[in-house]
Amino acid sequence: MLIYIKMEGAQMAKKEIQTADRRTVISVSLSAEDKKALKIMAAERETTVSGLIHEWVEKETKGAKRK
Repeated sequence: MLIYIKMEGAQMAKKEIQTADRRTVISVSLSAEDKKALKIMAAERETTVSGLIHEWVEKETKGAKRK
């Protein structure tokens, strides 16, 4: 599956998404300070909070077998 990501100006970028990358919704309870810190960190890295969490999961599970 291909998705198009809007970038600055009229530029568009294509990104291929594997079917294994389908997303699900979870709820997480955070303090207001933690939420703000995550949003700032995500903005600084030009990603989303979900993207940060995905990167963390990938890093922490690298080499580990997933069930």
